[in-house]
Amino acid sequence: MYDNLEQESDIIQEVLSGKREAFSQIVDFYGIRLRSALSYYCSSPELIDELVQESFVQAYFALKNFNLDKPFFPWLKTIAMNNIRKAARHREVRMTKADDYLYYLQLKQSESEEAYSKADEHSTYLKSCLEKMNETQVKVLKKKYSENLSFKDMALFFNKKVSAMKVQIHRLRLSLKNCIEESVAHNVS
Repeated sequence: MYDNLEQESDIIQEVLSGKREAFSQIVDFYGIRLRSALSYYCSSPELIDELVQESFVQAYFALKNFNLDKPFFPWLKTIAMNNIRKAARHREVRMTKADDYLYYLQLKQSESEEAYSKADEHSTYLKSCLEKMNETQVKVLKKKYSENLSFKDMALFFNKKVSAMKVQIHRLRLSLKNCIEESVAHNVS
């Protein structure tokens, strides 16, 4: 839409002269670009929409302070980034792995039934492969993944070195992976 700074400046001049509806052209043009920029810092689509809207409102009211000789988007993005920082300071936004995981689960929930049946199938393969392991191997995996023990705690529990526990977990995971892949390949053919 804006091939040069002059076109952008003309639209902003219209807004400043009282034509509020001209600002919608700016929103239409930069809205997706701003959402895209914010999605790098925030995984919640609802929060991104809220921050985009808040940023455009602030930009509208601060437009008289905008330097028409400069491009508009970097100024708008600065406003949006300040809004992200402000929200984080007020603890309205907590970008944690738990938040990202919940978002991931919401996306997974909306996937097709085919994906669920495939996951169930892989779960069945995993159970079958675990049944092929000896009791100690299963116990090691349960301590690590069901009880969430650290390698240090596992080393104390099994009376081994930390490095030995890491190697054992790596080998067990590799063994499970190979077993599951073999099961999948066997059922496909």
